[in-house]
Amino acid sequence: MIGRRRTAERLPWLLGAVISLVAVACSSGAAPGTENPAATSTGSIVTNPSQEPTQEAASATAVPPSGTEFVPPTTSPAASSTAPPPAAFPALEFADNSDCTEISREPLPLADVTITDGVRTVDVVAEMAVSGADQGQGLMCRASVPGGTGMLFIWEEERTGGFWMFNTYVPLDILYFGSASGEVSIRQMEPCPRNRDEELSAWRSRCAFAATDYGGDGSYTTALELPLGWLESEGINVSNPAQIVVSFTPRQ
Repeated sequence: MIGRRRTAERLPWLLGAVISLVAVACSSGAAPGTENPAATSTGSIVTNPSQEPTQEAASATAVPPSGTEFVPPTTSPAASSTAPPPAAFPALEFADNSDCTEISREPLPLADVTITDGVRTVDVVAEMAVSGADQGQGLMCRASVPGGTGMLFIWEEERTGGFWMFNTYVPLDILYFGSASGEVSIRQMEPCPRNRDEELSAWRSRCAFAATDYGGDGSYTTALELPLGWLESEGINVSNPAQIVVSFTPRQ
């Protein structure tokens, strides 16, 4: 009797405690038996499970959508800064006769030459004749001078006079330039090979006389020999030399 009375006396207190626990559970916003959604959030971003993730949240996680493969971003390779290789110079070809046996066949240093008339621009690869010996030989005994090539003669001081075509077998255009006035002169020069049974002195005199028409209009420091007609065939207006500008850069 005493035990039953004590149990009855405690019953109201137990019922109150149960009611208090149920109230606390309801006020937490989660059904009994579930965890707090904040405790299962991934990383530093906490999202509301009842809403779709924002674009900011989706991008910040760097996790691909379900069922897709993650491909890391790629960057385009930087454009190459390597300059194209310079144009090659063709092999030298020489005339095969007794007047050319003592001619030097060694290649000369090269220069890249640009010629423009203000409308059209062409490029030439030229041998550079700087020493007296190289200038004295020039293009003598050449069997051919391919288009886009030539020979550049360079002096330290302005000079006058012209060139001759002694022992030369290829017709040439010659451009005189590099004076303080900036003037360019163009002349056409014809081959002057030795005639059959012609004496050397007579041959030299004949070629020297023909060269009287090959001089420039004034002084110059540079001259450029090219295959006859090539410059015009490339679209340069050779009939108006005053508009022509020639520049060059020696190769290293």
